Amino acid sequence: GVTATKDPLDRNQFGGAFGGPVKKDQTFFFVSYSGLRQEETYYRNSAVVPTALERAGDFSQSALKPRDPVTGQPFPGGIIPSARFDVTAKNIQDKFVPQSNLPNNFYEVRRPDPLNTDEATLKLDHRVSATQTVALSYFYQKGTDTQPLSLTGNIPWVDRDFKWTQHNVNLAHTWTLGSNKINQFRASYMRQFGGRVNNPTTSLSDLGSKFTLQGDPTLPRLTVTGYFTGQTSIAGPDAGSDYFGIKDAISISRGKHSFKFGADLSYEKIVHDTQLDNYGVFAFNGSKTGNAYADFLLGLPSTMTQDAPVRKTDNGAYISLFAQDDFKVHPRVTLNLGVRYDLQFPFTDPQDRKLAFVPGQKSVVSPTAPTGLLFPGDTGVSRGIVKTDINNVAPRLGIAWD
Repeated sequence: GVTATKDPLDRNQFGGAFGGPVKKDQTFFFVSYSGLRQEETYYRNSAVVPTALERAGDFSQSALKPRDPVTGQPFPGGIIPSARFDVTAKNIQDKFVPQSNLPNNFYEVRRPDPLNTDEATLKLDHRVSATQTVALSYFYQKGTDTQPLSLTGNIPWVDRDFKWTQHNVNLAHTWTLGSNKINQFRASYMRQFGGRVNNPTTSLSDLGSKFTLQGDPTLPRLTVTGYFTGQTSIAGPDAGSDYFGIKDAISISRGKHSFKFGADLSYEKIVHDTQLDNYGVFAFNGSKTGNAYADFLLGLPSTMTQDAPVRKTDNGAYISLFAQDDFKVHPRVTLNLGVRYDLQFPFTDPQDRKLAFVPGQKSVVSPTAPTGLLFPGDTGVSRGIVKTDINNVAPRLGIAWD
């Protein structure tokens, strides 16, 4: 279809920066801020909503006349008695299924999609001595992105707010050890967490159903073939990580050689909290009565699925070492020689919930588990499940010709 009016895009970005000396020739600061306020409009006009007659159970004017799923015969006059309506379906219809606003019973929905972010930076540079400097920086960001009409949804149903916050702290120390030696040390910490939260927080149990929900409440995902889709996206109120890193490198110049040696160590704690399809996924396709919307009014889905929420946690460490030499073999030719060693430890779950499968082996940790399903602590099964790969040596050879 064609939209009735022009969809707006409003974008406002603003900010500022300021810096200067705290102590002349020794300590300096810098601060900045940036904000974004953006809103665009999403729309869908592919939904077909029930007529006023169909909402009352009267399908006498509909192309597809429903049959009674109990008798297999058509409903007399094409009318479903109101006493046969499913209570929950009736509540959903009255509260969430809109009336037509386009010809031929089509419905157009418009929803704002706002994106708001705020960023701030603080940096301090300090000269400790003639040979040492220290730099400390902090970065902060927060944002909210409202995602309407998730995926294929085409009626006002569930909006998902994605909210996140990020903190970065970096410390750098530079030390000139001599006329040909310099050492650079870096330490960093980053915390980034976000949440996907669905609105409204109305579930089937609030609408008269005995449906049992695990996790945060919201409307189910609902598809009525030939009519509309009420789309709900997977939520997760908590996901992100804490990252800790240390790096050190020393550079040495000696004759035709420029050596560099260093190490990198990091540790990360990851959390991924997801509700999955905890709200229930229902499809009505006319397989019960011959008319999909009649199936819906009677509360007879063709399929229904539901997931249980899960909170996944992983901790992992990484170590790397490197050495390199830029060897000037000729005034116009330089060889780049290097070697790197990487050690990535397998991620582990603090609660040891990882699984492995070895055909024919019986678990000792959980004797009632099916044969072949193993857990950390079983023979040959470590906390990280896989073995640590310790042979990651990467040599490097390059040539630069001027």
